[in-house]
Amino acid sequence: HYQKPATAFQHPNASVMLSSLHWILRRISHIVRHAGENTAAHLTTANTNKPKLRPRLLEMYCGCGAHTLPLAKSGLLSEIVAVELDARLV
Repeated sequence: HYQKPATAFQHPNASVMLSSLHWILRRISHIVRHAGENTAAHLTTANTNKPKLRPRLLEMYCGCGAHTLPLAKSGLLSEIVAVELDARLV
């Protein structure tokens, strides 16, 4: 069971935090949908069964994972490396 320290940073506006998370998810979804469209391999091959490429993400200053966890659960990314300087949040 994780409990965030009371004195650790937390986004002061939950609505803005959720809006930014939704924006991030939409952008990553767009990237995944269009991955490889401009490559020569895509232009010369008609194989529509080709698996979609899933990007990797480096999240700097991830905090307690307010974005990291939903992004990981989305299945859009192949890997997330999350970095946080405040050891209390990890």
